[in-house]
Amino acid sequence: MLRPLLRSTGSHLLYTCFPVGSSQTTRIIGLCGGSGSGKSTLAVELANLLPDSQVLCFDSYYRDLEHLTLTERAQVNFDAPDSLDASLLVEHLQALAQGKSVAVPVYDFATHTRSDDVILIDAHRYIILEGILLFAFPEIRRHLDIRVFLDCPTALRLARRLERDVNERGRTEKSVVEQWNTTVEPMHRLHVEPNAVHAHLVTQHGPPATTAARRLYHLIKDLDRQASPVRVTP
Repeated sequence: MLRPLLRSTGSHLLYTCFPVGSSQTTRIIGLCGGSGSGKSTLAVELANLLPDSQVLCFDSYYRDLEHLTLTERAQVNFDAPDSLDASLLVEHLQALAQGKSVAVPVYDFATHTRSDDVILIDAHRYIILEGILLFAFPEIRRHLDIRVFLDCPTALRLARRLERDVNERGRTEKSVVEQWNTTVEPMHRLHVEPNAVHAHLVTQHGPPATTAARRLYHLIKDLDRQASPVRVTP
């Protein structure tokens, strides 16, 4: 059962429909969108507003490629769904929903391997999960109580990707653009953009992340007050 939300907010936010409030202890909120769409920023802003919340990143669940040579690792398509360990994430979401703690992998993007360290995450009232390919996995979608898709123009996403990878990861503009054209954008068109249909809410680029987070916060609290608990099928 879905509760339509037809409020008009101009061109910034396009409301589709939301699940009616759930009675479970943990509510899992999934933020999905292309590279550079603003998922991480929105997740942090939303976590600052929601009491008893924790941000979890799908990027932590990239598969360990220690068994491959460095040359072989460089040839892996990290924008394809099979580069991520969805099964482990599902196990962790199930555990968190049951009030248990989980050991989240620490991924080294320089070597494409998992560290021996882990990050212990306790159960919280709200788990805010963000990732590019979240909605590409039906087994993950069915664990997301609220699904939000961030729709952002391609040129802006590329500009953000360039700024991040050049300034924070020491890459050249040429290598970033080549990867974008070879794997990032083709995989976006194949696996990310089509799965926006599974979102309960689509946010269109426009308002600052703080504004979008406040609107999403109020919608979540409205849902928390609903009296008819149901889960949404994927």
